[in-house]
Amino acid sequence: EKDTQSHHEVDIWGLSTVVADEGADAAAWFSEYLGADVFVGRALGPRHTKETAALAPHIPDASCDINLQDCAPLHLCTEEAVEYLQRELKDPSINVFRFRPNIVVRGAPFPTEERWQTFQLVRPSSQSNDEGKQQEQQPLQLKTVKLMDRCSMPTITDNGERNAKFLPTAFLKKTHAVAEHGSGPCPMFGLAVFPEVDAEAFTTHKIALGDVVEVKTLTPPRTYETAA
Repeated sequence: EKDTQSHHEVDIWGLSTVVADEGADAAAWFSEYLGADVFVGRALGPRHTKETAALAPHIPDASCDINLQDCAPLHLCTEEAVEYLQRELKDPSINVFRFRPNIVVRGAPFPTEERWQTFQLVRPSSQSNDEGKQQEQQPLQLKTVKLMDRCSMPTITDNGERNAKFLPTAFLKKTHAVAEHGSGPCPMFGLAVFPEVDAEAFTTHKIALGDVVEVKTLTPPRTYETAA
């Protein structure tokens, strides 16, 4: 089927890609919802991580694909980090889903995970698949390229409303901002992670519930600041 949609080049966080225009009806619906004139674009495929010059030297394989909205293929948070925010802000409604990670780890006191420079995910030898067979897999080698800077998304509650005090992002801006790769201090929470294998090998690797994190190297202690 011939593609008759018009295409647009868009730039997101320094990365360029091409999207297909989904048409006038979609644009009208979303524009009315947002109260602004927009078009709706569909990603034609994943982007390559040809990151900004400051970050590119830290990426193991720049051909690794990422989705339109992401800055890394893997995003790690810990349950202890979320529990820290719940305690500090006295708000048990804060949950890990607000931060949209695809790897959630248990057992690392916050913020010790922010010093993980290289680590691996290891499949326990006792873990079996659905057929009861042992799942043998080489450990997946991973590298943290940056902490995950936070925007307004974590301030959206489960009922779709924004927290009136812009929490937890406002709290992170005051207490947990870090300057990285030439940028000013930004509120940070979680890790942006890349595989230390080539992109093709990464696509064949499976991450499973119960995999164990083994930390290999650490960064120096971080300095936390206040963001503007």
